[in-house]
Order: sequence, then C-alpha cells, then structure tokens
Amino acid sequence: DLNPVAVELAEVSLWLNALSDDKFVPWFGLQLHTGNSLIGCRRTIYTAEQLYSGNISDVEPIDIGCEPLRKGQIWQFLVPNKSMAEYKDKDVKALFPNEIETLNKRRKALFRQITKNDTDLMEDLSQKAEKLWQSWAKELSELRSQTTDPYDIYGHKAQDKELTLSYQEKNQLTESLQNGDGSTESGEFMRLKMAMDYWCALWFWPIDKADEFPTLDEFLADMSMLLSSEVLDTAQEEKVIQVDLFTTLKPAINVAEDSSGRLKISELKLLCPHIAVSDELAQRYKFFHWPLVFADIFMDDPNHLGFDLTFGNPPWRVPTWNSGAVIGDFIPWVLFRQESASTIRSRLLAKDSNGLTPFEKRPEMASAWLSEFEEATAIKNFFTANYPVLAGNRMDLFKVFLPLAWRNTSKDGVQGFLHPLTNFTETKGITLRKNSYSRLRYLFKFANEENLFEDVDHHTKFAVAVYGTKNDSISAHAIMNLFHPKTVDDTFESTDNSIAEGIKDENGNWNHKGQKDRLITLDQVALESIGRVFADSLTAPVLPDIHCESLLRIM
Repeated sequence: DLNPVAVELAEVSLWLNALSDDKFVPWFGLQLHTGNSLIGCRRTIYTAEQLYSGNISDVEPIDIGCEPLRKGQIWQFLVPNKSMAEYKDKDVKALFPNEIETLNKRRKALFRQITKNDTDLMEDLSQKAEKLWQSWAKELSELRSQTTDPYDIYGHKAQDKELTLSYQEKNQLTESLQNGDGSTESGEFMRLKMAMDYWCALWFWPIDKADEFPTLDEFLADMSMLLSSEVLDTAQEEKVIQVDLFTTLKPAINVAEDSSGRLKISELKLLCPHIAVSDELAQRYKFFHWPLVFADIFMDDPNHLGFDLTFGNPPWRVPTWNSGAVIGDFIPWVLFRQESASTIRSRLLAKDSNGLTPFEKRPEMASAWLSEFEEATAIKNFFTANYPVLAGNRMDLFKVFLPLAWRNTSKDGVQGFLHPLTNFTETKGITLRKNSYSRLRYLFKFANEENLFEDVDHHTKFAVAVYGTKNDSISAHAIMNLFHPKTVDDTFESTDNSIAEGIKDENGNWNHKGQKDRLITLDQVALESIGRVFADSLTAPVLPDIHCESLLRIM
C-alpha cells in the first residue's frame, strides 16, 4: 500500500486474527510492504542493436522473467526514455520559463545519440546488476526459508524446523541482508533498489531542480557508482567524467563503500547530487520493484514463478491535473468563482505593486502546485510508456493493475478483482479488451441499487471479475444485472430451465432470483454474435448488458 499507516494496520489486524496461546508471534516482514505497486522496474531488456536503431522509446522491451541475462542484453532501467520529465503544459511553461528551458536542454543531453562506448558500458553494468540480482534472489529464498515458521492448518501437518527465530531476530536478519551483512559484495538489494529508483525518479524530476537533471554521461557514471561503486569513463576514450566534486576521474575508482563492499549511502549522496535527488523522490513516491522485492518468487524456481493468487479492489481513479483545484486550497475564491484555466494563469502571472507574483509571495503554494503537476504528468507518461496494453484507454488506475497482475502471476495463477466494467466497454481500448477476454474466466456485473456499499452512489455499477492465464480460445461465464451476490450461487445451483425473469420481480423489487438461464457463456462464437449486432470487433467486441442466455441466442 502507498500509505505506511495502512500497512501497519494490516499487520496489527493479522496479528489480532492469528495470535493464539499455543503458537508463535506471526511475522510478516517479507509479505507486507509500503510502495506504489504501479511504478517500478521489471526484468525487461533491450539489445544493443535496438539502441542503435533510432528512437528506443518507441520499442517495447522484452521481459526475460527468470531467464539469466545474456550477452548483448541491456536492462531497461539503464536506458533513458524520452518521456522522462516531459512537461508540456502551457501554464507551467509560462510560469517557469527559465526552469523549463534549462530542463529541456539537460534532457537533450540525456537523450543524445547512443554510441558504441555507451552500449559497451550499459552491457557491463547490466551484467553487474544481474550478478547482484541472482545473488539476492538466492539470499532472499534462504531468508524466507529461515523466517517462515511451521504451522499446522486445515489438516495439513507442517514439517518441523530445527530452529525457530524470534521476532526480533527475523527483523535483524532481514535488515542485514537488505542493507549488507558485512560479507564481500553484500547489500545487493540496496544497490539494485537505488539504481532502479534512480531510473524511476527521472520520470518525476522536479522542475525547480532542472539544473541537476543528469546528462547521459552523468547518468551512467552514477549507475556505475550504485552498481559497483566505480566511476567509469562513459564518453570518448580520452575524456573523463565530470562530477561536481571532481575535475577529472580516472576509470574504475571505488568510492562510497566500506571495506566489505557495502554502500555508504550518505557519502554517496554527497558525491552524486543526482542520486541525492533520486533518493528523495523515491521516498516521496515510494517506487516498488516487484521482481526485486520478491526476487525469490520470480527467479528462484523456474517451475513455479509468480503469485498463484491475486485479489483485491484496486483504486478506481483517473490521475488528472487540475490547476484550479490546487490553487483553490490556498485561495478558496478561485474555486467558488469557477474561474477558467486561462484566467487562473493570468492571475498567477500578474504582479502586485511590489512587483511580485502570487507564487513569489507564497512559495509554499508554488511548491504544492508544481508537485501536483509533476506527479500527475509523470504518472501518465510512465503508464503510457510502460503499459502499452492500455493504448486508447482512459487512464484509470484499476486498468493499470490488470496488466500488472497478469505479469506477476504464475502459469496457473488466478486473479480476482472488483472493478468497473470499462476495460470491456471503452470503444478505443481494443488492446486491453482483447487481453481481458483472453484471460477472463468469470464476470459478474453488479449495480449498487441495494446499497451493498453504503458510501457509494446506488447507481454505481461494478464487476467482480476472475482472470486466469491467457488462452488462445476464449472461454468464460458471465452473469449481469446482479443486485446481490446470493444470485450468483443460486444461478450456478439452479435446475430451473425456464426463461429468466426480468430485472425486477412481480412486486417491483430488484430481482435476486438465480436461474440457469442467467448464466451466459462467452466464447468466440458468442463474441462474434455480439460484434455483428453492435458493429464492433468480432474478436473483442464492446460488451453490452445481456440479461440471459436466451437473449444471447436471439442475437
């Protein structure tokens, strides 16, 4: 969860429900995490040839999963993307012209033509990162084994362990492995996390720190420090890297680590101001790297990778930028008057008798306004670039959770979500529709007319959807116009072969009756019928309300 307090409350809740006088205190150190599930790095790669071919930002990287990194492959988090720190809003350009001009110049230096020297260094750093990643996956697997306690449940007899660690010992062991336990090259997790955080931070780079945005040479030098504590020559053979505290740096200088190879983060942030900024942004936005945090789950056992079960109610929210809403927190009458964006911009540019603009008089308002804009813009750019399956869709957060869950699932994994139905109904979102249909197992569409969710408007419609692994042939079941979950069970158990009753019963109440005819089969034949009737795609049509199987047969 993004909210650390929510994670703490989850732990307390689990404690209260799991504690018993004959068992140990349950420990959830490797299960509960604070972070943004949607913003992070994966085991995705480019090839050196792709980096030479042109605009790498238009190329979709390949997910290699648990496969070891091969020669010529480069991790995506070592390659800049042209959507990073891309701020085009005309209000922002008008209010912060100097900063935007500086940032754009620095961005050009980051996105310059990639050379053979660059790719050679990227390949070398990728191999170093892979060595750290594989080592961390093994250590995490061992750590999970050491900190997982035997528990008899549902008739299953757990295998006894020779040694059961205390709660405090588990916390200490986890911290020492993540930050470095003193052994040679320890701290693999922290090195990789800070490198991945740096790449994510470039999408969210603050406009007021435009002059600190890294060039490509500086970015690769910083990555060298993070992944190996070495500062390397990343440009021409005769040229050396320029860093603020140095005039010249010889290749392969070890810095910012102790005698055991552990990163000295405070020293590192002093040596590399870009890393200091990226660390600050990582703490603010809580980037979360699934294949790193759960490296053993995604890499340790090739026969069983990923999560078997994923379920939840993802947020239904469209990330938007509203200048007036932010200003209204400081100047309420802006909201009361419902002023237009152009009027608000004019007011923000206007100077008083002392020659000061509203932002110059109230720096806290400028900071909040910029921060909200940067976050909304970066999130949209990140999703567009890293979740191509969402192309054409309105960017609702619940939709982003779908491809995330599908990436993280095991080969026989199941996902269950409560979400709106728009991944099946938006006319321009055919790519996501195709992927949703190919994984769909069950779809139950509800209306909140019985106020099952008391704090939600009774007109709200939502679905309970169950997905599985991707199938070549579509095979799913659906029940629509539901008002109570009992109707689902009754429908599956029904032996009534009559035509389904309507949405309301004979007394005018919302119909809860489950009937066999209510269960709709969604296969390729059914989808083609729907597509022909509604003049849409025959393979992945927009899904209408279909009350019963009898109605579908008429189509």
